[in-house]
Amino acid sequence: SDFVNKIKDDAVKDYLLDNFKRETSILSELNGHPNIVGFRGADCSSLSGDGSKELIFVMEYVDGFDLNRLMRLHNISTPNIIKGNALKLPDNLFGFILFKIANALDYAHTFDFSDGQQGIIHLDISPGNILINSSLGLIKLSDFGISSSVDEFSQNRGNNQILSGKPYYVSPEVIDNQKVDFSTDFYSLGITMYQLATGICPNMIFNFKASSQQELRDQIRAHQQQEIIPPHKIVRGFSEELSEIILSLIQDNPENRISSANQLRDLVGHCIYDTGYGPTDSSFAKYLSKIQLLKI
Repeated sequence: SDFVNKIKDDAVKDYLLDNFKRETSILSELNGHPNIVGFRGADCSSLSGDGSKELIFVMEYVDGFDLNRLMRLHNISTPNIIKGNALKLPDNLFGFILFKIANALDYAHTFDFSDGQQGIIHLDISPGNILINSSLGLIKLSDFGISSSVDEFSQNRGNNQILSGKPYYVSPEVIDNQKVDFSTDFYSLGITMYQLATGICPNMIFNFKASSQQELRDQIRAHQQQEIIPPHKIVRGFSEELSEIILSLIQDNPENRISSANQLRDLVGHCIYDTGYGPTDSSFAKYLSKIQLLKI
């Protein structure tokens, strides 16, 4: 809140306040889903006595870590994968994470909001926005701050959305300011899961500083159009089924991606529950407990 008060540019301040109001409104309606970080309340009031406004934003406390930390716990990085020093995350638990986020997206993408709009695009899926309650094994999607309905995104096309999200995870259509629908979240999720599997973010640009937004767009698009090696050909023993699902999420053309979060959940569910039983919150929590003990 102090950060907002110090901003001199009224347009920037208004943008941040609008985002604050947008996210609180979205989360207040999405609240209660087990795979979305819970919303506890928000307010904009004067607390300091000098007339400045303080933004109060209270979210569910997720006692654990994000996917970046999960990768570090497993030594998942490109050098360690190549040297064979990474600890492989079991396929069923990898699929469990994907299954739960698909569950969250199915809810968000199909939710009927009170203003009449149906569904919200997250637009900012990345390892840092997938949280894990390590003691309970709960997996939650966070940070709906730049989320948008399909119509809203179309109206604001060209409004520098790429700089709002994580540029290496956003979809080709966002970078190109083209028509965007819910499949843009599948692309970002696919890149995130590819990194969790292999330690590699396919669109990452190393040692590069863009002199303009367009230059950044061009560089990322060049990376996105390169052929991507299937995860099971990088990580020994990785599930070919899950590998194919990941590749279907990160197709350059959105029409070639998985068509819905419900379809994604069904495909992943078939992989991890095909024997009639599979991972649960409890079994995931037990696994995480063992991993954290190994790192102490």
